[in-house]
Amino acid sequence: MTAPKAPRNDVERRRYFRIEDKVVLSYKTLSEEEKQLQSRKLKSGEDLCPDLYHTFVMLESDIQDLIKKSKKENLLLSQAIELLNRKLNVIAKGPPNDRRKNSSIFNREPVTVSLSGCGISFMAPTPIEKGQTVQVEIILLPSRQYIVCLGEIVSSEKVALSENIGYSAENPFRIAVNFVEIRGEDSERLIQHVIKREVELLRSSKKHLRS
Repeated sequence: MTAPKAPRNDVERRRYFRIEDKVVLSYKTLSEEEKQLQSRKLKSGEDLCPDLYHTFVMLESDIQDLIKKSKKENLLLSQAIELLNRKLNVIAKGPPNDRRKNSSIFNREPVTVSLSGCGISFMAPTPIEKGQTVQVEIILLPSRQYIVCLGEIVSSEKVALSENIGYSAENPFRIAVNFVEIRGEDSERLIQHVIKREVELLRSSKKHLRS
């Protein structure tokens, strides 16, 4: 992935922490019309979920995060109630579990990626043109938190076995994506996940050195 500009403060620096991780991943390229439509959805407060089941899972992640925070700050309970109301509205439109069979990302195996709060790189079977807009869906593990956002391809190159994470003959292209439009909740969720995983990896490394 191309080197981003140097972060200006501690808050911004958190976005650039990068780890090797396993996630469930799905992505698709968007036409200019689709890009504008999805961008308008995000800016108006709508989500980018492709169906009711995805929306259900995303709202569940939001609710669980707010419930954890509400133990310290009761003011957040009002936000949790609002999200619960949205979740009930989704359920009212149709049984979300019936949609799962059509939600391909939930049936995929985890893949190894390089992940940060501002982007992701992964291996793919074919290249994608630099500058192309993609819709990216991620399920973080083991929490199963679902994130969907818009990204821009910053590099797409064929690499040798020794040069990359998760290489296979079927997926010889390393694709690097910068997240360009993402919900604030999802951005913070990504950052917290990366920091937590980084701490876990450091602890594991120290234990290995002592053994």
